[in-house]
Amino acid sequence: MGQFLQQVALLTPTQFASHVMSNCSNSMRHLFTILTFITSGYLNAQNITNGLIMPDKGFTVCCYYIPLSGLKVYERPNGKVVGNLTLGMADSNSEIYSASIQIEDIKMNFGYPNMEMVGYEIMAMTFKDAQSNFVKLQNGYWLDVDELTSNKLKLTSWIEYIIKNDTEWYANDPGLNLREDPSSKPKFLQH
Repeated sequence: MGQFLQQVALLTPTQFASHVMSNCSNSMRHLFTILTFITSGYLNAQNITNGLIMPDKGFTVCCYYIPLSGLKVYERPNGKVVGNLTLGMADSNSEIYSASIQIEDIKMNFGYPNMEMVGYEIMAMTFKDAQSNFVKLQNGYWLDVDELTSNKLKLTSWIEYIIKNDTEWYANDPGLNLREDPSSKPKFLQH
């Protein structure tokens, strides 16, 4: 058994899979195939670490994606609540175009860079980090993901948002430094 394990340890993953598939019964092959898919899905799963907080099915507030009840604001993941994030007043069309964050006795406007326009006059919160089921806003405060999901909000990665909305993005000045090839010391192409 020890010699077998030494030989298996020297195999590449592809060689190991080939060995298992050729030397096992059909039921073992099926089990191995299922375990491979489960394991590969688990190992390749990626958590969203930055992006947008978008509405899920059933969210009805317009035009800031913040629940009418507001959200608790934390100083750090699993830390103490330090304030509240609330919507402003609705206009004559029942649309809300402002939000504020209150930390103790200080009430501050909650807008850019904490909010990003995702539609015509529609704003979503942005986050720049995720830890322990909390997301970090651009201003450094944290929101509880469970509270977001219970209020019909969901985390959306930037790439998922861009692909889903076929969004056009452009480089800021000075633009992109295009290179002639992907080597470690490429020649830059002229603008």
